[in-house]
Amino acid sequence: MYEQGFNPWGWRQPLQPQATPPQAITFVSGRDGAAAYAMGPNSSAALFDNSAEFVYVKTTDGAGFPTIKTYRLVEEAPAAPAPQQADFEARVAALEAAVAELRKGEGHAE
Repeated sequence: MYEQGFNPWGWRQPLQPQATPPQAITFVSGRDGAAAYAMGPNSSAALFDNSAEFVYVKTTDGAGFPTIKTYRLVEEAPAAPAPQQADFEARVAALEAAVAELRKGEGHAE
């Protein structure tokens, strides 16, 4: 019906930019703390447990009813790097042996 920023006196007010909420890490005390964390309708938040390795993802529907999912944080250890130089040298030696074998079969002398 009316567009945003409508003013019945004929002059327009400039549109106000929407403020984005800061992205901060929120810590709670267990699942009870996650359940007590207040949120508006149609929103979601990642809530980190300050006493265990859990993350609670709390979402609310249009009526404001919450759903909480629990995830366990597990640190992934980096894999040990393969010894590349030794592997490279072994491959070169195998290729040289295969080439020498092929040359013997063709009657080439080295």
